[in-house]
Amino acid sequence: MGRNNRSSGGGAKYFIIMMMIYAALTHCSNEDINLNRDKSNELAGSNIESMLEEVEQVTGIETSNNDNLVIIHAAINNSNLSDEEKAIVYSFADIINDNPYIDSNSAYSSIGNVDIFYVPRPDGTSETILGDFNFNKDIINIYTESDSLKRETQIHELLHCLFTNYRNVNIPVFLAEGVTEILVNEYFTPNPFVEESSYPYEVALTKLLCEMVGPDRVLEAYTTGNMNVIKDELRKYEGTGDATTFINASDRVLERLESGREIDPETYNYMINYLDTYFNNKYSDDNEKMEIYNYYRGMLAQIPNEDRYTEYWNYIYENGYYERAYFSSKLKLIYGNDSVRDNVSEEVNPVLKK
Repeated sequence: MGRNNRSSGGGAKYFIIMMMIYAALTHCSNEDINLNRDKSNELAGSNIESMLEEVEQVTGIETSNNDNLVIIHAAINNSNLSDEEKAIVYSFADIINDNPYIDSNSAYSSIGNVDIFYVPRPDGTSETILGDFNFNKDIINIYTESDSLKRETQIHELLHCLFTNYRNVNIPVFLAEGVTEILVNEYFTPNPFVEESSYPYEVALTKLLCEMVGPDRVLEAYTTGNMNVIKDELRKYEGTGDATTFINASDRVLERLESGREIDPETYNYMINYLDTYFNNKYSDDNEKMEIYNYYRGMLAQIPNEDRYTEYWNYIYENGYYERAYFSSKLKLIYGNDSVRDNVSEEVNPVLKK
């Protein structure tokens, strides 16, 4: 799901936003999955070398260092996709290079068969929903007619198409959307550290998980569906609480937030108390890490507010943002490992794609 929050209006201190909400929902549940459709051996018997040569010839992408770039070959030969849509998949080369955990068989099958339909929003569907991806059918529906929002929705849903497989289809939604939006921000937006994303609170919590267990573990869980790589790291610090309960509580809080239902205070408090205990136990002597935590904790503290998305942007404009890359190797080379706080310019045009 993705939300677009834009404020407008007066005030010298804040660039107030006119709220505009939209969603890019991914429908991937157990009942959607046809286990008779095997995506695990899509590349068996294929001449990978010749396929990679075609990728280089058509796109100019250097493929000699990563056989997983054969996924791009699937887009080249997918007659369902327009040239514009194929170009978006070609632009995923850096994301594929930066992710050693990607399931190339499943991704090749999905990218090679996906079809994108630009259709009227179905009756009874919320106007906040801009699109969805059906993993079993390899279909993306786009409901928006805005060119700028259409492209954002295309990227968001095609990333789900690239990464969703039978093992990770049921990972916590906050993690699925949080990582996807960080990828969108770091690889495709001019302001990669300003949370102009669909899921500001999912992104904030996912970044905290990256600080807790490392971005590589988060990326591995997101890609493979193995949540134990995160939970096992969390369990190294006894006295924090139960890792599974924390993950489940976090998912319930953010699922209720996205669906507009009342958030259970006890569940929310469990999530926050777990985070407090973890960071105080592990990083009490690490001033930089605690500053990062306190920044994102302050952001998560806006969740119980009724006008939580306006409050989110007020928080960003008052407290700035961290120039800290989690997944993009190019941004890591540019910005290094140091965490630099910067202020949001009033020229920034915040758009939350929800």
